[in-house]
Amino acid sequence: MGNGTGFVVAVDVGTSKVCAVVGRRTPDGVDVVGFGTHESRGLRKGQVVELEATAESLRAALDEAELMAGIDARNIYVGISSGQQRGRLAEASLRLGSGVVNPGDVDRVLDLARRQVVRTGQEVLHTLPVEFGVDGEAGLRRPAGLSGHWLHARAHVVTTSTQTVQNLSRCADRCGVVVDGMVMETLASSFSTLDRQERERGVVLVDIGGGTTDIAVWHGGAIVHSAVIPYGGDNVTKDIAIGLSTSWDAAARLKEQYGCALTDRADTRSTIDVPGLMGRPSQKMSAALLATIIEPRLDEILRLVRREVELCGYMDVLESGYVLTGGSVVMPGSVELARRALGASIRVGVPVGVGGLLDVVRQPRYAAAVGLLNFVARNRDPSLFYRAPQRGIGARIRTSLKGFIDRIL
Repeated sequence: MGNGTGFVVAVDVGTSKVCAVVGRRTPDGVDVVGFGTHESRGLRKGQVVELEATAESLRAALDEAELMAGIDARNIYVGISSGQQRGRLAEASLRLGSGVVNPGDVDRVLDLARRQVVRTGQEVLHTLPVEFGVDGEAGLRRPAGLSGHWLHARAHVVTTSTQTVQNLSRCADRCGVVVDGMVMETLASSFSTLDRQERERGVVLVDIGGGTTDIAVWHGGAIVHSAVIPYGGDNVTKDIAIGLSTSWDAAARLKEQYGCALTDRADTRSTIDVPGLMGRPSQKMSAALLATIIEPRLDEILRLVRREVELCGYMDVLESGYVLTGGSVVMPGSVELARRALGASIRVGVPVGVGGLLDVVRQPRYAAAVGLLNFVARNRDPSLFYRAPQRGIGARIRTSLKGFIDRIL
């Protein structure tokens, strides 16, 4: 039994939360008709470390979204991010037998590029074309039909560990659902937060999640670099818990209610009650003390982002600057801190491009889930997604997105 005609279920399985979104296809795109979120347990830096705990979090989020949408989900798409994820540029050339580039030639040259970087124990999530060339004529996007003798391709190949996709598949299997495909989270987020002009002129999408910070560098309408930094909002929470000698839950609540990313913008007049550990009495402290803990860690994460972008060689061609999304960017002062750390124009990316319950999901923390929903729902050709041959152990989950990318650019 599937999800029902016209329904799509997208799930962001993050380190701090699991978010499930149900969409119904419409003539204009997709409407959000169901939404559920639950605290994530059993994950560390995007990796499943406790199977049952992760499955319970996934099931709880799905139950809430299903109830709201009035459907019984059986097939889902999953956004994926982990410290095991890698993005690499690969190149390959193919001699044309017929003297004309046909679609099969394009597939074969991309497969050759993909083989340049994949290793044992890895799964290829995406092979994303950057550009093609025919007989030395470079910078082509759709070479099919052109005459020539040699076809050249540059592609951004995204891999992750086989263990990562197998463990997520096992969690879904325990929840009674089938994973139809997995999508790199920054690719998904890009289609809910970036516009075509930004992707063309050059932009960096930075998704600051709980356990990781994900980066996607766009230029010329293609992703030319991606990376996962193993630090995120949970590191800020941990610093608060240690610095104020309080519990993790209390630190998370204090960060959300009173956190400020800049010390010089913090409220020095307000005080906060900080619960003590192990039955110790609470203490009153200045709310500004939080900022002295938050700013150094968030600044460190942002400077790691800048270093990653500098190393990939596209720093000087990013006309559209940076777009920040994820739960941590709503904190007061975060945009100004990012502007200082990154030295470029900054804006906050919120999900757009869907209808229905947009007011519910129009928050940076839901960019990946909504982007994934939008991405899948607008793709009418199921052959563009690799289908898992079986549920549970050993299912090879891989998504081929070349055709869809070509159509939207």
